[in-house]
This record gives sequence, structure tokens and C-alpha cells, in this order.
Amino acid sequence: MPETSLDPVLDLLLDPAWLSRTVGLPVRITRLRSKPGVSHAAALLPTSPTPSATGRAFVTDIHNPTPTGRAFVTDIHSPDAPIGWVLALVGEARRKRDKRIEAITSHRPEAPLGELDLPDLDAQLLWGPTHTDPRLVGPLAEIDLSVAELLRYNPLRRAVLRLGDHVVRVTAEPHRDRLTRVARALAAHGVPVTTPVPAAEAGLRGGRRTTVWRWVEGADLATRATSEQLRDAGTLLARLHASPTTLGPELGLARRGWAHAHAAAEATVLHLEGVARYLTAPLREALTALPAADTPERSAGLAGGPDVVLHGDFSLDQVLAGDTGLVLTDLDRAAVGPAEVDLASVLAVAIIEGTDLRPLLAAYGASPAPAWVAAALLARAAEPWRAQEPGWEQGTLRRARLALEVLAPWTVPGAVEQDGDRVEVLRAWPDTVVDGVARVAIEGPDQHGRLRAGTVDATGAVRLLPPGTDRRLPALAGPAERGRLVVHRPARRAVVALPDRYLKVLRPGRAPAVAELSRRGRALAGAAGLGAADVLSADDGTVAFSVLPGRPVHELAEERDWPGMWSAWARAWARFQALDAPDLPAHTADDEAQVLLTWRERAERAGVLRGTPWAARLGEVAEELAAAPHTGARLVPTHRDLHDKQLLWDGARLSVLDLDTVCRAEPALDLANLAVHARLRQAQGRWSARATATMLEAVDRVADASDVDPERMRLARRATVARLAAVYAFRPPWRESVLRWAVDEWPLTSEDENSLIVVSPPSPRPAGR
Repeated sequence: MPETSLDPVLDLLLDPAWLSRTVGLPVRITRLRSKPGVSHAAALLPTSPTPSATGRAFVTDIHNPTPTGRAFVTDIHSPDAPIGWVLALVGEARRKRDKRIEAITSHRPEAPLGELDLPDLDAQLLWGPTHTDPRLVGPLAEIDLSVAELLRYNPLRRAVLRLGDHVVRVTAEPHRDRLTRVARALAAHGVPVTTPVPAAEAGLRGGRRTTVWRWVEGADLATRATSEQLRDAGTLLARLHASPTTLGPELGLARRGWAHAHAAAEATVLHLEGVARYLTAPLREALTALPAADTPERSAGLAGGPDVVLHGDFSLDQVLAGDTGLVLTDLDRAAVGPAEVDLASVLAVAIIEGTDLRPLLAAYGASPAPAWVAAALLARAAEPWRAQEPGWEQGTLRRARLALEVLAPWTVPGAVEQDGDRVEVLRAWPDTVVDGVARVAIEGPDQHGRLRAGTVDATGAVRLLPPGTDRRLPALAGPAERGRLVVHRPARRAVVALPDRYLKVLRPGRAPAVAELSRRGRALAGAAGLGAADVLSADDGTVAFSVLPGRPVHELAEERDWPGMWSAWARAWARFQALDAPDLPAHTADDEAQVLLTWRERAERAGVLRGTPWAARLGEVAEELAAAPHTGARLVPTHRDLHDKQLLWDGARLSVLDLDTVCRAEPALDLANLAVHARLRQAQGRWSARATATMLEAVDRVADASDVDPERMRLARRATVARLAAVYAFRPPWRESVLRWAVDEWPLTSEDENSLIVVSPPSPRPAGR
């Protein structure tokens, strides 16, 4: 037996048997709007067929709570439409009883109203047929209801009726002037919208609470929609959003943003906690997982683009498919704000109803960030309860579950299969968006030991490339047949190990710049006493490099010459950073900030950071990097991606790989990247605490020699931790352990440390490793 609400008057209204006995008709409520302890309003729906459109047994005389058998007559002919309204006034709100009665009787003196005093509950119950609604009775009194069809009815708020070839909207608050201005302004800017016509067309005098519209023959897209119509709806929404934002102040449109989306979600959860607390644990969980109401719209997982003109309540039922194409209707909530308001609105309804919106999102060209969609789902979580649908409890819980699913991070699968091939995914990178769904590029060995590449998306769609081929890398096929493919990031780059060289394969036109920077980097490395690969040849799509001696430093942590190797590195890197290289491209703090923002955007788009703090932290560090007090820092020769896998040691000399990213940047950049990777290796169980401390001591020595600002070093370490969290969020083998490590590491980057040597226990290794 479900728990009762916190309001005994509401419990009576929710009991169809009690309500039917009271009203004298078999009824139940819908469109319920409740303020526990204050008032409750709802529409009355018949629960059994009636013999005629107008003959309904009613219950009481307004002056006498005893049933009298008066006729409950409604002249608005619509099968299955509400036949009336019920209003409960509780406590101090009972004082509004006389005002409500007077509003009705002044327009409908003979209105068949019902009334019941509930003194034990300090409440008053009023009810009557639809056309006596106390907030709508005045405008409705002008309409010949004997020929009207009730289309929509929201008690004490709004009624929409069809009157011949017209639709008449009646509301409790004035809407005519504002809605007319908005519709006509948008139509003047080429947006296909329905616009009001003079009330006289429908034989009405009209007023500020009434608008008249021509009937559009057809159906809305929620009723039925083809893929082509959904694409057209996406184009229509894009056209609306392209309207000049100067319309906002001209039309007096309010701004709506993340604070309003969060407030709507929170208000719904609070409301349900007051009327059905036993259902709200998952709703509260989802609400807690949302970014805070005052979170800037460009952080914490919110895409938050520039303001546009908004529909404000966009869904497929607001798009009519008529003879002349699609037309937008119901602009009551038009506003300005980020496009996510409308995109999240339509997507939330589509998720609830199981509609595939990919054609619409593809035509629009963007998808809303998950936080917006989850907030929109939560804002609609009370709809099943308000409608008092059968099984509304399950409907409410389903919306909570959907919001949690939207907020949950998407994880790249550990293995994918296609046409009998199975690939273990070891590395993954953000890729493109197709039909509104973000894809991720993957790489790993197949069951035959061949390195394979491809893509996978959140729908489970897998596309594996044939071994050693990539149409975006046309120079790959031949070398891959002759050598061993060791790296393949689809559509971006590949590396093939040949007997006497390594061949880097790039998109056509990219290789010459890589070759040139590699040559410059090799010259600088040599001047510092470091080895680097020769560029043996280069053409439009490939660069061939010589083979370097030595083993990756990554693998040498337990070797006896580990301390000597890092001493050699410290001397060489101090010389490297002291070289003069004015011809190298500059990589400023602003550029590094953009790197972080790009990773955040890609990770948000793929959904791999949902439910984590890292999207917000990437934004925070980017703002710190780009802040004015930090600009103008000294720039030195920089690898820009220096870590232990980029270094080789042959027992006597260190060599450095991948110098095609060489540039001039702050001296802290390489040092922080190397230091943070060292702590990550320890957390991964690759290096011992002692080996890590030895390496960090070497980084400290170079930082001192290069006169690195400790504050800039701290900030560079923060940036590296946040970036690695985004990078590894894509990679199945290490995702969970690296994200745990990053959470533990983050506080250390915020302290004013005198040394980088802070050794913490390693995080657990991933399962099976």
C-alpha cells in the first residue's frame, strides 16, 4: 500500500472512490497542481461512459452540501476530455472562497457548482463544470460552447478550444499582446510560426486573455513524424535560434539559463518529496549529481553557448505538419538563453517517449550537454503524478532512472566485435559526432595479434577498419604490409616499424610540417647532449625516422643505473631549456588553456567525464592559466609532451622521441608533465616509491636550474593532472584507477610545496593487470 502524502486533504482528492461519492459522478482527477497545506486544483475526468455530451449527474447545490441531483452540464463536446474542475482551499486560503464563487456567479449565475466544508481538516472544497472554471469563466462566457471542442484544459490556468476553423486560447493571465508581438516578430524574420488573427474572425470580441488562431489541418510531430520531418524540425529550430537576439530586449523576453533549469528540477523534486516522499530517493540522487545552480554555463559539463532566441518549451508536439510544411506553435514561454534550453527540452521528452531524435539533432548540428537533459527530465518527473496516470509511481521512478542514466559516464568498452573479429581496446581518443552521437576512436590487438583501429559510439555501433588500412591515411596500406603496425589512431596518424626505420603516416599535407619540426627538435636535442632520430625522408603523407638505440625509460625503474640515468637527464634538460631558439613556434599559457578546454569539450561530448569533477576542474585550471597576471612568462625550448615513454636509455646516453611538438613554452610545462607522469606510474604499480622519488629529485634540480616559479610549477601540475584525467577517461584498461589517482593527486597540486617529492601509496591495479 503506497504511503500517503503529507496533506490529508490531498489524500482525499487522490481517492477516486471518495471523490466520486462526493461529486456524485464516477470521476478521477488529472492535471493536478498542488501546494500542500495551501491549495489543490485539478481537472475532473469521467471514469465511465456517459449517455450524452451534456447529461451528467451532479451532486450538490452551492448553498447546501447535501446531494440534490442537479445536472452537471458541460457544453464543450469532446470525448474523454475533462468535464470539470475541483479546488481545495486549506487553512488561510479558505478566505479566497467567496472571491472564487463571485467570479463564477458574476458570469454564470445559474452555474451548477458544488461545495463541501471539511471543518476537521480546516478546508473547503469547490467544484464545477469546465466552463465555470473560476479563473477562466469570464473569457469562456463569450464563447458559444455548444459548438466548441475542448482541446486542452489546465484548471485555473488555460483552456484551448477549437471553434470551427479557429483555435481559441483562454488563459488566467493576460497573454494576447505579448504573444502577438513575439509571433509576428519571428514571422517577420522568416521563422514559420503560427500567428494570431483578430478575434472578430471567430465571431468574438476578444480580450487580453484571449487569442484566436487559424486551425492548421494536419498533425503535430509527436503524433507521427518521418525522419525527413524530424530533420526539417531540426532545421526549423536552428532557424528560430538564428533570429537576432536584439529581439530579446525589443520584445521584453526574459533570459533563461542553467540557474532556471536547475531551479525547475529542484522545485519538482521538492514538490514530490512533499506528496510522495517514498519515491524520491533516486530523484534526489539525480538532483545532487547536477552541477550547482550558480555554476557558470560553460563549466561543469554545461556546453552553454551564446544566447539565442528560445521557444522555451520546445517539443515535437509544438511543431505542426500542415499542407505548407512545418510550423512552430505555442510561443508562450519564448525567452533568450543558451540553445541547450530548447535542445534539452525536446530530447528529454523524446527519451521519455522512446523517440529517436538523431535526425533532428543531426540537422540542427548540435546535441545538449547531459546536465541540461537530466535537469529537463527531472523537471518533468512530476508529470505522471499530476496526471494521476495508472502506474504513475513507475512513471516517476522511470524518469529518475533516465536522468541518472543520462548523467552516468559512458565508458569505452574493453573489447568490441564486428564480423567475427574481436579487438581488445587498449587506447582510445575522442573522434567526430555523427547524427548527434559522439564517436570514439579505438586501437588494440585483435584475436590474431594484429593491431586494429576503428570507432565505437554510445549506441554500441562499431566500425573496425581492415588491418593496416585507413582511407584518411592513404599512404598506410603499402608500408603496413611490409612492416609491423605499432600505432594507429584512425584518420589521424599511424606508425609502422620497418626493418631499418620507423615510418610515421599522416593525413595528406601534414607530413612536411612534422618533418621540419622534427629536424629542428633534433638539432636542439643534439646541442643539449641528447640523442634524437634523423629524418631520413619525407613526402606529402609520410616521414621516415632512423632507429634509435636504447630501451624506454618507462621500463627501467628497477635497473641499477636508474639514479645515474636521471642525473644525466637533469644535466641535459637544463641545457636544453637554456638554448636560444627564437624560430620555434610559441606555446603560451593561453594556448595551454585552450588545450585543456579542447579536452574538456571532447570528453563532455563523449560523456566520459559525467559524474566526475574533471570537466569543471579543466575549466578552472584553464581560467587560471589564461589569467592576466600569468601572461608574459619566459618561454624556453620545450618538448610539450615529455614523459617517460618519450625517453630511451642505452646505458650511456638518453635519447628523446617525437620532437614534432617542439616549441617555446614556460619551463614548468615539460617538468610538470614528467613529474606528474612519474607519480602516475607509481599509482599504476609500474614504479616503486623509491624510483619515483629519484626521478622527482631530478625534476626539482632542473626546476631550480631553470629558475621555475613555484606557483607556475604548481599550476602546470594541476593542468597535467586534469588533462590526464580526461585522456585516461577514454581508455578502458586504466580509466577507473587513473581517475581515482587523479582525485587523490589533486589536493597535492593545490599546496605550496617546497619539493615535488611527495610519495603516496599506489592505487590498485586494474583487474586482470
